[in-house]
Amino acid sequence: MNDHSHRNTRALLEVKDLTLYFPRQQRAAVQRVSFSIPSGSTLGLVGGSGAGKSSIARLVMRLIEADAGEILYRGTDIAKMDTRQLFRYRQNVQIVFQEPSASLSPRRTVQQTLLEPLKHFVIGDAEHRRQKIRETLSTVGLDDTTLQRYPHQLSSGQQQRVAIARALVSDPELVIADEAVASLDVSIQAQILQLIRSLQDERGIAFLFISHDLGVIRQIADQVGVMYRGRLVEQ
Repeated sequence: MNDHSHRNTRALLEVKDLTLYFPRQQRAAVQRVSFSIPSGSTLGLVGGSGAGKSSIARLVMRLIEADAGEILYRGTDIAKMDTRQLFRYRQNVQIVFQEPSASLSPRRTVQQTLLEPLKHFVIGDAEHRRQKIRETLSTVGLDDTTLQRYPHQLSSGQQQRVAIARALVSDPELVIADEAVASLDVSIQAQILQLIRSLQDERGIAFLFISHDLGVIRQIADQVGVMYRGRLVEQ
């Protein structure tokens, strides 16, 4: 695990007794799960299929609502945020999905993909946005020649770098990586993990890193939570 003892220990995100029921399955998808993520650190959630990891990601993104418990961002319950607070929360908390080929629009160039969040969150003028896109691409190891390409013209590793760039371009404080390296081969996986580590060191971004692979989690996480059948059984 990484040694980031110099980091701020104040909780950026705190999850308390989080519970989500799936009535059809007659069981809790997430059951009384609690954890916290300090600014600039990585919590790795590991567990098999159906353990509840991706449900937690969707709850933290407030794509679905919890049945019980709290998710506190800088001390504010996200379920009680007004429209303006939620807008800023969504700027500060971004997600990278497992399959970049599915999460990137085939009809948008890389430039259009990265421009979208800047427009949505009303960040900067046209010149600032152009510069921000180029800087973010450089951060993830891609150059300007990528700007006018479409996802099908990129390798799987390049696609995932674009997906990470899209998450980073709005300067978030927390990035959720939901099986973000699972579909990549081992060498590309190692490059993406190194990229995430360097982003954390350089920018102080916190990560909720979700994986079924404990080996991957051990490479990147400051703390590890083990999920089984909706419960956090070990931390």
